[in-house]
Amino acid sequence: SEQTMERSPFQGEKLQSDSWSVPCLWTFTNLFELWAFGFRWEDLACFFDSIPFTLRPLILNALSLLEDNLKHRISLLKDAHTQYDAHYESESVMFEMQNECGFLEYHLNPDTGERRGVSVNCQLAWLWNMTRPVLLHKLANYDLDFFCPEADFLRLLVDDILHEFEDGERYFRMFASVDRMRRAVLVQWSVMRRYNAVGQCYMVRHLIRTVTPAEYDAAARSRPHTCPLYALGDTRCGAALLDDCAADACVPLRALPAHALAAFLPPLRAKCATLRSRACSAPVP
Repeated sequence: SEQTMERSPFQGEKLQSDSWSVPCLWTFTNLFELWAFGFRWEDLACFFDSIPFTLRPLILNALSLLEDNLKHRISLLKDAHTQYDAHYESESVMFEMQNECGFLEYHLNPDTGERRGVSVNCQLAWLWNMTRPVLLHKLANYDLDFFCPEADFLRLLVDDILHEFEDGERYFRMFASVDRMRRAVLVQWSVMRRYNAVGQCYMVRHLIRTVTPAEYDAAARSRPHTCPLYALGDTRCGAALLDDCAADACVPLRALPAHALAAFLPPLRAKCATLRSRACSAPVP
């Protein structure tokens, strides 16, 4: 696996690249792992800038409240010592060797968001039609394309906010390479995070397994909270999501119709109200 110190996008209130710098409102601690995933920072900055104005204040408010809550928890535990998981290395090797699902894992500097290294397996590289060295190179250089349409990516972000970035599994669609053709697949995507003694995330692990349309539909019926597309207004069945993926990818985020945006508003407003209430009742350090 690649284990090198890497540059960080976080420099004060600016998002930095080798040749450009743009103002960025989206440097919240809970988004460290998104910036560190390996996407092109320019693409992420454009994605955030394209979030419709109907939703942007609510999303920023929720992220700000989550940030305040996180800082409060850290302040209560500020005298604790940072502890890392002693089983990390052996577990990484184990997942790199298995071929039942794609595997991606990276460490973060919990204070700065700087990514410290990446591990992937051959199954994930195969899913994205790359060799493992090529995929590691793209991740190390932050040169990865988005793996789904922008509207889906927005639903994944909002779902993370609504669930306060908790671990778990989610079902959605993503682009993959099948017989060297770029096509859509449905996946079960599981995320597990590890935290130090003061509650800061220092490791993120992703496990990606392809599923059938029938498996997706069953999850949407019985566990809709695990299906961000379904839960946030896109109630198409799994087969229709696959059929429509290429067309959906051509729709820019700012062109989402009003009825699609309306599905985001009630849960975001409710989450902001919950977070504000929690902040008012939080103990003073």
